[in-house]
Amino acid sequence: MVDKGKIVWVSGPAVKADGMSSTKMYETVEVGESKLIGEVIRLTGDVAFVQVYESTSGLRPGEPVVGTGRPLSVLMGPGIIGKTTCRDCAEIRRFHWQRNCNNRSGHE
Repeated sequence: MVDKGKIVWVSGPAVKADGMSSTKMYETVEVGESKLIGEVIRLTGDVAFVQVYESTSGLRPGEPVVGTGRPLSVLMGPGIIGKTTCRDCAEIRRFHWQRNCNNRSGHE
């Protein structure tokens, strides 16, 4: 079930919304008439505290906050994933080894 609440207050990138009883932690929400992207970072009863990832200037109490039923996600394709080189992978493995496995001898 997708919630539709209303903005109670706005303070910088933080928004408090009432009427969000079915919302889940880390759910993505659309905030205000302009449908800004936000994420639920705290729930208290039917009150959701939302981190908005766009400018909140112009948002006003009473505007809608609508849950999407989905967590925040990013689409990654070959153009982004393919940017890692073998040298980078070796560096990551070496860092992991130094940080987590350096008490073992005979391994690199």
